Amino acid sequence: MRSDPRRAESLAREARARFPNSPHADEWDALLVDSLVNQERIGAARSETYYYYDRHPGGAFAAHLFALTGVHPTPVGPGPR
Repeated sequence: MRSDPRRAESLAREARARFPNSPHADEWDALLVDSLVNQERIGAARSETYYYYDRHPGGAFAAHLFALTGVHPTPVGPGPR
C-alpha cells in the first residue's frame, strides 16, 4: 500500500501477531518489508528481510525482497571446511 505505508506496516504487523501460521504469512511479511522501504526505513526493512528468510525458507517473495533490500538469503547446508 504505497499511498499509506504506515498503515500497511500496521496491518502487516497485526496479521503477523494474530495469524502467525496463516498460509498468507509469507505475503504479509513481504508486504511489511515493502511498507518499510516505502517509508525509507531501510535498516528496519533489511532486518525484516532476514526475519522473512528465517521464517519462510524458499518463500515466494525471496527474490523480490533481495532485489528490494540487497539482503541475501542465508545458504542452507554445510559451509566450507
